[in-house]
Amino acid sequence: MTSYAEHIKAEVAAHLPPAEGQAVLVRAADAARNAARQLLRAMADPSAEVEAERLDRWCQSSVKPMVRDLIRAHDSKHEEFLDAVARASRN
Repeated sequence: MTSYAEHIKAEVAAHLPPAEGQAVLVRAADAARNAARQLLRAMADPSAEVEAERLDRWCQSSVKPMVRDLIRAHDSKHEEFLDAVARASRN
């Protein structure tokens, strides 16, 4: 998944001036990190076992399907994705 994420980041950054591309990637990473921290706080439990079970259940029921859907959508609609990135970079 890491190389796939790098691929998508490179496609987005390629359509932007370097400084703007870097800023977009930093904002996206910050947003993802903040969302993950908030979610982890919501799953917190005094019992490490309960917390691990919650995290595992979330990964299985939410994260894996979301990642699969992202990959499927990106692959099946790749040209549409690139067009959307190009349009966004012009605005």
